[in-house]
Amino acid sequence: MTKQDKRNPCFEDTSLMVFGKYKNQLLQDIPASYFRWLKDILEKEGYNYNPPEKLYNSMKSFEQDKVKLYNYIWNSQDALQMELGNDIV
Repeated sequence: MTKQDKRNPCFEDTSLMVFGKYKNQLLQDIPASYFRWLKDILEKEGYNYNPPEKLYNSMKSFEQDKVKLYNYIWNSQDALQMELGNDIV
């Protein structure tokens, strides 16, 4: 994935998971299979796009977290594919 393909804002590997089963764990320590499942959920909820900055800034913090988490998964696709095969895409 090239730098221009990366999405922002997003969490980093050293960010803590903000909700769910792995809350308060480093994102880099969470199993890829959980991200595969979570990606599907976030897409169904409509968080699979990069909102314009004005819209993003008007979102509640938990909505912003979902955008940043989806973008983290998007940006981590290469690493997740290594662990899961092509199942993440």
